[in-house]
Amino acid sequence: VDDGFPAVTFYFENGLSLKVYPHDYLFPSGDFWCIGWQNSGTQSRDNKNMTLLGDLVLSNKLVFYDLENQAIGWTEYNCSSSIKVRDERTGTVHLVGFHYISSASVLNVNGMMILFLLALLHKLVY
Repeated sequence: VDDGFPAVTFYFENGLSLKVYPHDYLFPSGDFWCIGWQNSGTQSRDNKNMTLLGDLVLSNKLVFYDLENQAIGWTEYNCSSSIKVRDERTGTVHLVGFHYISSASVLNVNGMMILFLLALLHKLVY
């Protein structure tokens, strides 16, 4: 797919850009390739249409959340790898990666999904 379609770069305020590759923004549907973002149907405060990019464009990106300054950022990243993160308060270094997620978090997500489906079923029946 990467050979037949271009990489797309989104430009944001303050010089921030996000480069998205075809294997990240296209997905197959039968004989066609579908694009993975769409108009969200909402507008910004200045009445501009907003586009929902979704998690497809964040594939193989490491996303940073700066809660103090209310900002996010990202960088290209091989998500099958792990990184070292230092806790600024304690100085403790943690190894973070997808393969370090405990099975408890998976059970928690599955449990939440079951509760959601039960609530939806209850609403439909009663």
